Amino acid sequence: MRRKRIALVTSLLMIVVLMTGVFTTGRSGYALASEKKTDNSVSESRWRVDGLQTKGEDTSKDIQVDIKYEYDKTHWRHNYYFTYVIPENYNDNKISINMISDLEKFFDAETYVPGDGGNFYVNIINKSDKKYIYNKGSLKITDGNYTGLEDADRTFTYNNSDGGYVKDAITFTNRPISAESTIWRTSNSALKELLGIKDSSSEHYSNDKISAALISNGYENGLDDLDEYYLDYMNEKYNTNNKTLEDFDVKQICDSIFNGVCFNPRESNSEIAQLGYNMYYNNLLMLTMDDIKAGNDDCIAGRYSVGSWMRGENNADEYMEGKTGVLESGMKESKNIMNVHICINGPYTTNPYQGTMWGLGLEFSLVVYNEIKESEPETPTQKPTEKGTISDTSSEEEYVTIPSDVISSTYSEVQQEVAADEESVKTGDSKKIYVYIFIGGISIAAITLICIYEWKRNGLPVKKKK
Repeated sequence: MRRKRIALVTSLLMIVVLMTGVFTTGRSGYALASEKKTDNSVSESRWRVDGLQTKGEDTSKDIQVDIKYEYDKTHWRHNYYFTYVIPENYNDNKISINMISDLEKFFDAETYVPGDGGNFYVNIINKSDKKYIYNKGSLKITDGNYTGLEDADRTFTYNNSDGGYVKDAITFTNRPISAESTIWRTSNSALKELLGIKDSSSEHYSNDKISAALISNGYENGLDDLDEYYLDYMNEKYNTNNKTLEDFDVKQICDSIFNGVCFNPRESNSEIAQLGYNMYYNNLLMLTMDDIKAGNDDCIAGRYSVGSWMRGENNADEYMEGKTGVLESGMKESKNIMNVHICINGPYTTNPYQGTMWGLGLEFSLVVYNEIKESEPETPTQKPTEKGTISDTSSEEEYVTIPSDVISSTYSEVQQEVAADEESVKTGDSKKIYVYIFIGGISIAAITLICIYEWKRNGLPVKKKK
């Protein structure tokens, strides 16, 4: 039975830090970081991923897949068990496996609480006459965003909340940002100082009032300069001279502009939208394998984040080769070849992320194994390749030549616990929080609850597809 979407808010204490000030003409004494915003470009992001990410192939035709789901209430873990079957008489020399695409066929969204874990256990049975191994370099982990800039309806602004994509906002992967993946405005410490208030009531944080306060303090473009105000505020607070909001660490961001109580509207300032999106994938959403655990220190450093995988800072080829070994022909029982764990950090996935939608891509491939018998000379029918590499000839068949003593690892199911530490984070006026996140296919959504709250939204209560 799945956990109800009602939670007693006891997991994370938020310390309230209030800052007030009196404002006159000028920039409240802040040193101006830059007089003019530059054009948004992925090349400016410290998290940028070179090269345009593209959607991979679906799981190969005729490969059978079965997915079972269970929820571990004790450890707050969503467990998915994938079983792929290579059928008898299967003749292709390459097999594509797209786990997220397959997951979408079976399930809608699931509910995640930051600090929760999502475990993906992948097993395979090879009933064919061929042997297969992992295709080195084929594991691909992405944010699941493949929309072209030219295809995006980039009309979402403060004055048009119906637009599909945020105007001028570009991700660290050079893709547009949808309105559904844009963070919400909160009664954060920076805005309280700008407005000279301690109150977190929503009426104080309207577009008009914030815009007027920005203009009166020298930010002549009003809401379009909100990111510049945030940058000046944080540089003053932390005695830094950073050039962009991304230059601050997760703790500083959560303690200054991603804290407080959440309100409408979503922030359509392109720089703030970019910060929320990029920080989610490069700090908050982490992915590990087998018994590696990701904690708060990893979140702050960006280790194991989806973005770090996309940049090649982590490499799972050795793991995949060892885990998969050789998938012998005519197998009778399944073999575990991959255990992936995703974790959404607890303390730093704060209120601005409520109700937002996120993507994930996870795929790899197998290739036929060409075992060379030492007692027999090899008579190649195509241009020979070095051991361990895939032939790049134009032949229809692809072969991989590796030593015959490749070790085939046995099945060992490892269930990881990726729980958030009890570390408290200063986050404005919110007292204690849970953040709910929905994942399914390539979507994740998050909701933050400030009190006992039941999330009700058309289409979100989830049931397994039949």
